[in-house]
Amino acid sequence: VSRGATSARNLPVERFADPDLDFRDLILESDRGVLRDAIAERGPNGGHIDITFRLVLAGQKALWVRCVGGLSRQTADGRLLDVRLIDIQERMRIAEEHTHFSMMLDNIVENIPFMINVRDAKTGRVVFVNRACMETLRRDRDALIGSVDTQTFSPEVEAERTRIRREVAETGK
Repeated sequence: VSRGATSARNLPVERFADPDLDFRDLILESDRGVLRDAIAERGPNGGHIDITFRLVLAGQKALWVRCVGGLSRQTADGRLLDVRLIDIQERMRIAEEHTHFSMMLDNIVENIPFMINVRDAKTGRVVFVNRACMETLRRDRDALIGSVDTQTFSPEVEAERTRIRREVAETGK
């Protein structure tokens, strides 16, 4: 670490280069077990570490980092780790946003008032149904998932659905 350098978040690198710093003190308390467990799993000879946790720096909110490295050497008072901290704050924000939108879309599809069932194109088996589909067919999700038309609809309805699917597959309309 070069003295005077700063990270992408304008954090003085000197703080991390301080030989008296126990960087475990910077880890969010609820995440400290992640590092402790990763070190313990590697045993006395150490090994590669690749973990994710949050750092807490004075006056700032917790920052997500990825910690990659391993045991450098044994010292009189413990193990010395040689690690690289990678700022993954933006990745974590994007992942949270993706999870939020995915849950929102799942909620919309589940509660839309139109019957939706999704089938495996190769087998014709149902892989997803929404609430409207279950209510329309008067069957629960477990009974519908994995079923085929012959198990769900009367022969007449099944024949018509098959005709429509073939027509759509052939014409695209």
